[in-house]
Amino acid sequence: MSQHIVKSTERLASVVLVAAIFITIGSFPGNLIGIPPGYSRILVWSGVFLIILSLVLMGYVNISMNKITRSGVKGAADRGFEGDELWVSYRLCNRGLIPIGPIEIFLVYPEHLRLSKGSRRALIMIPPKGCVIYKAAFEARTGRHLIGPLRIVVRDPLGLFRSDEIDVGEPVELLVLPRLIPSSLRSSLLLSRSLGMARSRISGSGTEFLSVREYREGDEPRRIVWRHTARWGKLIVKETEKEASGNIFYILLIAGDMFTGPYRETPFENAARIIATMSRYSAARGDAMFLALYSRETIDLVGPSRGLGGYRSILSRMARISFSQDTVVSDIDPRPLAKLLMRNLKGGDIVLLFTAPSRDSSAIATAIERIERSVRNAGGSFYTVIPTPSLDLARRLDLGSKIKLMEMIKDSIALAKELRGRGVKAINISQGKIITLTRLIEMTS
Repeated sequence: MSQHIVKSTERLASVVLVAAIFITIGSFPGNLIGIPPGYSRILVWSGVFLIILSLVLMGYVNISMNKITRSGVKGAADRGFEGDELWVSYRLCNRGLIPIGPIEIFLVYPEHLRLSKGSRRALIMIPPKGCVIYKAAFEARTGRHLIGPLRIVVRDPLGLFRSDEIDVGEPVELLVLPRLIPSSLRSSLLLSRSLGMARSRISGSGTEFLSVREYREGDEPRRIVWRHTARWGKLIVKETEKEASGNIFYILLIAGDMFTGPYRETPFENAARIIATMSRYSAARGDAMFLALYSRETIDLVGPSRGLGGYRSILSRMARISFSQDTVVSDIDPRPLAKLLMRNLKGGDIVLLFTAPSRDSSAIATAIERIERSVRNAGGSFYTVIPTPSLDLARRLDLGSKIKLMEMIKDSIALAKELRGRGVKAINISQGKIITLTRLIEMTS
């Protein structure tokens, strides 16, 4: 265990000075300085008392520090969806018979988070044989955020001594799931139903009648068509048409450019909402879904998965993405991602790559072009999706944020234009335009 230091404050100097004056004056004979008999002794003992009190308070701070560091401070964090008010709490306990404090608390958390309730700093006292719970709430944004530890400073009641800053408790994970957009999901499902859900003329489980054939061992008795059986004198079963269910790859580039922008309106957060909505749509459609998270350091593939289970697994994985502004999109090497797609793609699959503009738009366009070529060679369909904030967002932003928003929109449109100039299909998608992706998938299937 590291050795903690107790420091004196400016108040201690004043107390020591008063004690020294008392002892000095009391040490002279009273008749020489005009002090009544007996008062000299009182002054001396008062000065000694102040010195002893200072030593006791220094020991009190030392004991309190040891109690806090050994008490096992416990932290906990909520889990929920973006936009929720999620709480983080730390429990500090005192197992001794004397109170501890006052204690200054400072909560360590990333600058990209915003407190909605509570305070980053607090001043508490812990009663004997009791506990105190410190709580703070955040306006949640998608991803994984490390909150904590608690940074504390222990003081004595008179403020003569203070400990150095001590970190207590372990950091806790605040995991925030992306929230789908209900209106866009309803529009997508209505479009699919109006088109009858694209189907392939392949027999299998489904609802649409395809043909009839002679009974084979293993066929379900409920598929027997008794009218045809009576007519032909042998068991006849019906075949249904298998609904189309291709593979859809959602690729999310993880780099600093994706995490830059207004609060809860960064390209990453907009992309997460779009992917959440589209994966729920894909779950209803019966597609096999993949989620590929690609950064300069790692590549992570989730899937294949189907249905609501697949939708939940994609949301859970996006909730574990850490905010990071260390890299830019143009730094990412496209070759490992291209190789991964080549291993998993088959003809007819759809790849949706989500990215943000970068400082070097030419470099990112070249990288995406290479990935697109690999997908095309494998017989798949490729689209670059550039999450682009809506101008309506500007109404609730300050002037500085409005300027940044306009720059984001301008850069997003410019990147899409450059990609299309290279023959790569690229679209700017805002939250209200997700139906555009639905149309592309329905037309491609």
